[in-house]
Amino acid sequence: MRPDIVHALSRWLPAELAELVAPGWFMCVGLAGVVTLWWMMARARRRGIDPVVIATAVLWCYVGAVAAGIVVPMLIDAVQQQIETGHVALRWAGMTSFWGYLGGIAACAIVCADHGLPLARLGDMAAAPLGLALVWARLGCFCAGCDYGKVT
Repeated sequence: MRPDIVHALSRWLPAELAELVAPGWFMCVGLAGVVTLWWMMARARRRGIDPVVIATAVLWCYVGAVAAGIVVPMLIDAVQQQIETGHVALRWAGMTSFWGYLGGIAACAIVCADHGLPLARLGDMAAAPLGLALVWARLGCFCAGCDYGKVT
């Protein structure tokens, strides 16, 4: 999908600029992360919560989500290899969002426990921003062509 967007933008912009500004997965996920962080920190200030705690939670949530989203499928693939062939070679097995969600929640729970912030309170502040972040991340997946299925 992204090549189609670049092509469409090239009608009005120089090709190099169209390539630069056309949204892709990394751009959409990065935008989602920045907007979510900004929105959650603003909500924290209004509720009297230290924004640094929120920034820490968001950072570790992102790290935990990316790590779990990559490492767990890799480990599952390694177990399948062991069962099928008796040998294991760690290899890229893709990314999965549900393991990422679990890893991110676990990281947030640890940060909340360390700072005395109830996880439910963080969850209340995060619900709307994370909904928007999910939309942008899925748009990034659509642009990258990685989440809309396979030709049948």
